[in-house]
Amino acid sequence: MSNNTEYYREYRAKKEGKPTYYDEDMEKCLICHKKYVFLGSHVRQTHKIYMQEYKLQFGLDRKRGRTRGQFRELKRKSVFDTGTIENLKQGAKYRFIPGDKSAGKYQRSPETMRRLKIQGVKIGKRFGGGKNE
Repeated sequence: MSNNTEYYREYRAKKEGKPTYYDEDMEKCLICHKKYVFLGSHVRQTHKIYMQEYKLQFGLDRKRGRTRGQFRELKRKSVFDTGTIENLKQGAKYRFIPGDKSAGKYQRSPETMRRLKIQGVKIGKRFGGGKNE
């Protein structure tokens, strides 16, 4: 947990007027238009809605996190340092299995559809298919 302690120390320093994060490390709230490192916490505490509802309301990927920059990297490292990786391994039975007939039976957000469309065009170019050869 030393990584988390280090992060919170930096976070407190920022609150005291000592900037430790760059603008690209922060996510803009689409409701109040202010920037936050912890967007999910802000949305829940300030706007009284869950992040899942926020993502649905603004057409964002429901299955992708909104954390960016240094904090994302710090949290990624902490997964391996704190043993959380064992929880991830145990969740393997719930992951996508190629050929699964129940896969993809949910409504995708507009953000996801844009990303998939771009990926489809790139894959089409690479493998000889797609519209924009």
